Amino acid sequence: MIFNTDILSMLGKIGRADLLRKLFPEESLVITFEVYNELLRAKEVGYEFVNSILEQGFNVIYLDLGVIKEYEQKKSKLRTACPASKSDNNTLSELTRSSTRTPDVPRGKCPLRRKSGFG
Repeated sequence: MIFNTDILSMLGKIGRADLLRKLFPEESLVITFEVYNELLRAKEVGYEFVNSILEQGFNVIYLDLGVIKEYEQKKSKLRTACPASKSDNNTLSELTRSSTRTPDVPRGKCPLRRKSGFG
């Protein structure tokens, strides 16, 4: 499960970064090197909530050309599955989940659509 700084910061600010392990006990928690650096910069300027995030033991990955190509392919599939979604800023974690609609999602609603103000 790959996370971006938005979700990590939100959980860190409310002191609940531990929820990631509870919500995804079987998943490897992953952040990109760029996200890791962004968290470190926040810590350097005094944001203490970053410590609770880093304590979760994320695996840090580097995005190589192959991963970037896979991202672009999944982004294209997402647009096909959710034509109303126009955002190019979807996170990798959103794009790596199944793009099929689930029974609890009303017809015509994209399960991966971003909420206003997120990201």
